[in-house]
Amino acid sequence: MTTDRLIIDINNDIDWLKASQPLMRHSNIHFFNTHQPLTQNTQSLVSCGKPPIFRLGHLFEEVVDRFISLTSKLETVARNIQIRNGKTTLGELDFLYRNCIDGSITHLEVAVKFYLFCPDDTCLNEALPIPSLAKFIGPGSKDRLDKKWSRLTNHQLQLTANPVTQAALTALDLPLPHKSELLLTGILFYPYQADRFDLIKQHVGLEEVIHPDHQHGWWLPTKEIDQIKTQALNEHWQFLLLPKHHWIAGASHYDAQEIEDKSLSFTALKAMIDKRHIALPIMIACVQKHKDGFKAVARGFIVEDIWPRAPSGSNK
Repeated sequence: MTTDRLIIDINNDIDWLKASQPLMRHSNIHFFNTHQPLTQNTQSLVSCGKPPIFRLGHLFEEVVDRFISLTSKLETVARNIQIRNGKTTLGELDFLYRNCIDGSITHLEVAVKFYLFCPDDTCLNEALPIPSLAKFIGPGSKDRLDKKWSRLTNHQLQLTANPVTQAALTALDLPLPHKSELLLTGILFYPYQADRFDLIKQHVGLEEVIHPDHQHGWWLPTKEIDQIKTQALNEHWQFLLLPKHHWIAGASHYDAQEIEDKSLSFTALKAMIDKRHIALPIMIACVQKHKDGFKAVARGFIVEDIWPRAPSGSNK
């Protein structure tokens, strides 16, 4: 492999996906079932471009494709199917997969997202069906849950009902799907020490659409980093800085010796942030040392003090 590639072992990402929960819920949407028995994974290495061309969404598609291949009854028929009407691109179908038991074909849209809930941020001059969803903002400040949810539900999941899409699939000798499903998972981060249940209840419409069992974490601006000091010391936290290609499964990508070598104490973490030796925003895994290794106990984000208005990277 050339040096401009990342070689990622996605075994842990597959395990994370199997145990994950959706970010959202909706009575009229079919959600992909991740809680399925899998066969043993013998091929787990994926090659990806290094930053800045690395895209987390592309890695997640590889994870989902491998997940489908490891189930006992599903198989991928096609991926990333571009739908065009003349010179206009209408969209892309992430997956078509077949149920090998009954032969049914499903169109599957997938996304793994990481959003920070910003209670004080408002989106002016926008008429939103659920305005509170706009308060979930990507760490790079360019992505919002309301926009992603609207795009998925109002456009992506509706593509296969379009005669243009059906004609395109027929032209490609691909089967027409019997239904569409959504796999939208990831982690929602809330202000440190905030009660996420209270926040969700306080904001109109969130209880109806946010999945009650979604994965969650905390976030802090740099000026408030001392808020975690007491808990970090009392619970013997160490902090592992996670590159984007390890955002999905987090600390599971590292063995005990790597965590021992790479993790930081609170004092060391604060010093690196104060000296700006860490590029922000940064996702961190909080780990505890046990006699048989390390246990990941939480995820967090540290952001610039003026976030979400600070210019920074994307959440793709």
